[in-house]
Amino acid sequence: MSDLKKYILQRKEEDKDFALNFDEGYQSLKNSILSTPTYNNLQKTLAEIEHTQEKLIKSELSGFTNNNRNEILAKSKKELRQNGEI
Repeated sequence: MSDLKKYILQRKEEDKDFALNFDEGYQSLKNSILSTPTYNNLQKTLAEIEHTQEKLIKSELSGFTNNNRNEILAKSKKELRQNGEI
């Protein structure tokens, strides 16, 4: 268990007001962060990176490719957009 989790548990035991409001407040904060456009853009960017990495690995394992890095990236982005993933 992390030090932060230990602290929160200890604080909940010692401070009933903190315990009463902590879970609700934490969930509210989490929901507000997860619903921001920045977070959504980050998720899309991470999906794009993962897809590109997979394509590059496949290309490297196949032993050949006629496309350079930018061409692979452009094709990956196009496929992700077509699939509605970004």
